[in-house]
Amino acid sequence: RGDIWISAITPENSLLRRERSTDKIHRYTSEQGLPKLNGAVNFGEDAAGNIWIGFYGGQVFRLKDGKFRDFTEEGLIPRN
Repeated sequence: RGDIWISAITPENSLLRRERSTDKIHRYTSEQGLPKLNGAVNFGEDAAGNIWIGFYGGQVFRLKDGKFRDFTEEGLIPRN
């Protein structure tokens, strides 16, 4: 899709996404379930278009249909 993801080091350690199709900036924080005090360091996209994000503290999240899921919290992927 050509979106750009940015890990912002702020008190919330928010993620920002510039949506190419609309030129809008979207902000994601702990309000959407993302970890606090922990910046995103890796990004990937799978064949289905889901976004996978790895955080400095070892958590792995998937963004699917506009919702984040923490695979490390659920024990589906080992932390670190």
